[in-house]
Amino acid sequence: MASNPPVVVIPNYRTDGLPEADRNYIEDHYVSLADDFRVLGKVLPAGGGEFEVIHPGRYRISTLEGSDLAGTYPEGMKGLMTPENPGKLSGQLDGADFAGDTVNLTVGPHRFDCASSIQPAIVWVGPRVKRIHRFAGGDHQQLFVNWY
Repeated sequence: MASNPPVVVIPNYRTDGLPEADRNYIEDHYVSLADDFRVLGKVLPAGGGEFEVIHPGRYRISTLEGSDLAGTYPEGMKGLMTPENPGKLSGQLDGADFAGDTVNLTVGPHRFDCASSIQPAIVWVGPRVKRIHRFAGGDHQQLFVNWY
């Protein structure tokens, strides 16, 4: 994965059996939109910090509450029907002022700084969309299971 990282990882019962180093790599470079769907990204500590981009592309930088990541909204239909948090934030990306949503990031280390009360999230969004919206979610243990 490190030599040619995919932008999407679909966890399933077989990924649970990966070596710990591989599971840690996924945990460090991907964020969960649902139990069975991850994309490139990183949740930073409050106030921001450093993160590494392993695949160039468009990323959305927002508050954690407005990131649409799993666990940031109620589960089930209620979560899908609750109005989305816009997640707008301002700060500094690599030393330059940032007040937008999406940005093209290159491979390598980056730094995002914001108010100490805000926890930022960086989420890959692909070439066209402004945000990846909420997922109903699924159980990764049930994905790709063969019953024979």
